Amino acid sequence: MCVMELGLGQFLREVLVRPHQLGAIVPSSGRLARAMVAPLRYGAHALIVEAGAGTGSITRAILQCLPRHGRLYAFEVNRKFCQYLRKRFADHRLCIVNQPVETMLEILPARPTAIISSLPLMLFPERKRRMYLALFAEVLASSGVYVQFSYRPGLYRLCREYFARVDRRFVIWNLPPAWVWICTKSVNAGGVSVASADIVHLA
Repeated sequence: MCVMELGLGQFLREVLVRPHQLGAIVPSSGRLARAMVAPLRYGAHALIVEAGAGTGSITRAILQCLPRHGRLYAFEVNRKFCQYLRKRFADHRLCIVNQPVETMLEILPARPTAIISSLPLMLFPERKRRMYLALFAEVLASSGVYVQFSYRPGLYRLCREYFARVDRRFVIWNLPPAWVWICTKSVNAGGVSVASADIVHLA
């Protein structure tokens, strides 16, 4: 059995056990993964955070574009998914963190130049949604980008409370079809660059 089949089987087992933690019935499609990483323009030492790595569909898309000296911190609370990710990806640029993404301030060496999130925000109470958006907006480097997907189109107004610019894309080739939200702190950040010059070390 190939690693992708193992990943799908693992994902489906965890859906049955922890449906509200995952918020999806199957892993993200390749089309959605590419849409999630498309807004990024990687600098040589880009520092990327992935919130909710799952079985690695989006992790793989990030690593395919990440420069040799870039770094990806993939946060995932599901222990079995973390074990699977470590087997699937033998990559020096990847750090798999079996902790909630809320702990990133304690773990990251600097402000991330991008945050890519698969957290099921629309399933969370509004207070928890706001907590995540406030955290991402606070921690993100000034010219960085926050990318989030959801299965419902109701995040625009909430994201605009925390980010100066919010763009959206619709990906029909996913199960179910998904919205991708691209959020930046600057209204002029049309082609977002996540360059090493943007990295600010955390106190």
